[in-house]
Amino acid sequence: MLQKSLEEEKFKEKVEAIKDRIEIDWAIEHYTRLVLITCDKTIPKIKDNQKLKIAWWSDELERLKKEAATKKRRIRCA
Repeated sequence: MLQKSLEEEKFKEKVEAIKDRIEIDWAIEHYTRLVLITCDKTIPKIKDNQKLKIAWWSDELERLKKEAATKKRRIRCA
């Protein structure tokens, strides 16, 4: 916790001391990297083979979707 606080203070000092575009670019890259690292650590990962469950999607909607796709294919191939 103390280490994190010291790093935050150092970063704050560097941001306040920005004088040119290169330092601004560095600060933006550093901040972006911190956000990405935080997201990777806190947001749960979804495996490629997992399907997202949509709360409002039902078996009836799935059946209608398949039926519509079948009819569309029949029209296209006619």
